[in-house]
Amino acid sequence: MAYYTSQQREALRSELKKLKFNQAKGRIRRLDAKGRIAFLKNSQTTGVLHTAYDLPTLGIRVILVESETHVVDETNNAGSTPTLLASKTEFVDVLVQPLAGNQS
Repeated sequence: MAYYTSQQREALRSELKKLKFNQAKGRIRRLDAKGRIAFLKNSQTTGVLHTAYDLPTLGIRVILVESETHVVDETNNAGSTPTLLASKTEFVDVLVQPLAGNQS
């Protein structure tokens, strides 16, 4: 299969943005049999998580972007520290980038 062009990458991005996180992840994994996960839930900035997949047959890297928020127990007891109760993530964006060998 040929490498994805910029129009195909944009079409894939718009298709994946409409899906939920797990649906997008499954769709990406079915695109390329030689695809592999580059990194999982990597945080480069506060509150943003990235999960990336390299699809070498298609010549693209797909990055799923999630927003992370924390729910903290706001106890006003003297001497107590705030306790993290949960972490919630929301699927917010998709980035589709060409790999090094993709010149299209």
